[in-house]
Amino acid sequence: MDRQKKLKMLDQLRAELDRREEARVLNEYYPRSFHWSFLTAWRDGKVKNTLFIGSNQSGKTTAGCILIRDVALGYHPWMKNFAEKVRDNWDKLKFPQPGWWFKTSNRMKKTGFEDIKDMPHFKKAQAAYDHIMSFEDIPIKVPNQIAVCAKDFKVGVGKVFEPKLRELVPGSAKDGKYIKNIEKLQGKTAEKIIWQNGSQTHFFSGEQDTFRFEGGTWDLIAWDEPPKQEHFVAMKRGTLVKNAPMFFQLTPLSEPWLFDTLIQDANKGDSHIHVSSCDLYSPEVDWMTEDAKKEFEKEIFREDPHEVEARVHGKFTHLLGRIFPTYSENIHLLKHEDVMAQAQSAVTYGVTVDPHDRRPFAIGFWFVNTSGDLYFYRNYPIELMPDVKSCDLTVEEYANMIKEEEQKVGRIVYKLGDPNKFKTPRKTLNHSGQTLLNDFAEKQVYFDAEINDSLHDGHSAVRAALYYDPDKPIDYTNKPKVFVSDACWNVHTALMNYTWNDKKSKELASEVPHEKWKDFVDVVRYTVIKNPVYIDYNVDMVYTPPIQGRIFSRKREKK
Repeated sequence: MDRQKKLKMLDQLRAELDRREEARVLNEYYPRSFHWSFLTAWRDGKVKNTLFIGSNQSGKTTAGCILIRDVALGYHPWMKNFAEKVRDNWDKLKFPQPGWWFKTSNRMKKTGFEDIKDMPHFKKAQAAYDHIMSFEDIPIKVPNQIAVCAKDFKVGVGKVFEPKLRELVPGSAKDGKYIKNIEKLQGKTAEKIIWQNGSQTHFFSGEQDTFRFEGGTWDLIAWDEPPKQEHFVAMKRGTLVKNAPMFFQLTPLSEPWLFDTLIQDANKGDSHIHVSSCDLYSPEVDWMTEDAKKEFEKEIFREDPHEVEARVHGKFTHLLGRIFPTYSENIHLLKHEDVMAQAQSAVTYGVTVDPHDRRPFAIGFWFVNTSGDLYFYRNYPIELMPDVKSCDLTVEEYANMIKEEEQKVGRIVYKLGDPNKFKTPRKTLNHSGQTLLNDFAEKQVYFDAEINDSLHDGHSAVRAALYYDPDKPIDYTNKPKVFVSDACWNVHTALMNYTWNDKKSKELASEVPHEKWKDFVDVVRYTVIKNPVYIDYNVDMVYTPPIQGRIFSRKREKK
């Protein structure tokens, strides 16, 4: 064989190796359930905020880079290969529920797991293939503008995100097949990637001033690790023109506003927000052995025990040290119609008020049944309390609000008020010593402010009222005494987020709660420690607040 033929064969071999390497880089990605939902939930156009909240080593950065690359290219190169693997290995999948891609998808209505569970094996496999490939039918507009926001340039962009993204793109910027050019900040860290098809990926840093995040118009925004809220707000303005989605891949070590807003809204059923989560000990994290996971957890614990929940279990660290850890959405939070169904039988109504000067009064409406179970069914304001900065309602307007509720439900027997603010005389020009008790009494609304205000006693009383044995089934012998309607989002959020204001791990634990969610916790605390009971005021006893000079109940004549 002459030299020319050998050189030609060598060139062909090199070309084939390059082709195979290109196919490997583009196609060899096998998403787990939490990756799949993160990568596809936005494709139906409804989801605008997609969050992947996971432990370290759960594949968050890789999934985020896959997403950036695919959107920049305008298609998902790995999806066909993944669909073929699913079809060919339907009965060999190691995960416990074959078909999770149907369950975690917003396109379940089109082809759902429930529709295929009774199909023969080969039809299930083909249905899975067709369903996965259906996402390729939804076009991705190119060229597009993508913003990637990392924690900082030196590490977040330079050592984590940009190198990982480059690993997932075949060749180099020099060959120009996929990437045309990479513009670097001071010749060191990537600031912009210009793709061959005209798409552009811009990098931002959490260290930059907020004005740097203003002004752009984006097709997609990706946040690597939790962003500052002001950066999020500034960037969100850039999504409005094109109705662009935002993506978050993060370990929840900081920025609790994400939980207070996006996560809580997703829990309320907001269809515009999708959340994927992953615990390091999930069986789907099969690239680490159990021994390696345990060793990793020990290492994290040695460095900072407060970060174990976030780095290993993907839980927000600001929820560590909850004052009411037994409060559970699955047990205590009920659908509003189920709560109001309880009111169809004999109940006694009450209202509890925690007043403020500038911000609105925190008001909880509730009832107690013959068994002594307490149900919060309405709260004011409707907006989350920390988000409301001012309110100009008068005492008369608050009194009318209570009177209107009383007209709807019948007599509100218990009217409980903050024992400090209701009884403290105001300093006025004529030194009249007027109190909120007097103010409401003048409007014919009589409050009881004779309530134990001990924080310790109140916390203990609420814990006791919320208690149930999680190791036993919920029944009439094992259930909490306090329940919350899902219409009372302030009450629910306060009980869920109320935490100790802990100091550093090496110092003593704090005995002081965070103030942020205290308002509606106080509403619950005053109510529970007062221990309201069912009263049939038509027959038995009438509760009379102390403002009228009677601390105890009195008999009422039968009609």
